[in-house]
Amino acid sequence: MGVDEILEHMKQFIIEEMMDDIEDRIFIWLTKWQTRILLQQQKSKTTREKRGSA
Repeated sequence: MGVDEILEHMKQFIIEEMMDDIEDRIFIWLTKWQTRILLQQQKSKTTREKRGSA
């Protein structure tokens, strides 16, 4: 295995690791937003119910 092949393997490995990291970050970000939206919906629903019963 020549130096070029070793460098190519290293490059592929680094790219794969970076992609995994990016995917994880995107997933976490989406999960956070989804949670925020659900909490917001829950809050407004509760507020509407309180107003309706008042």
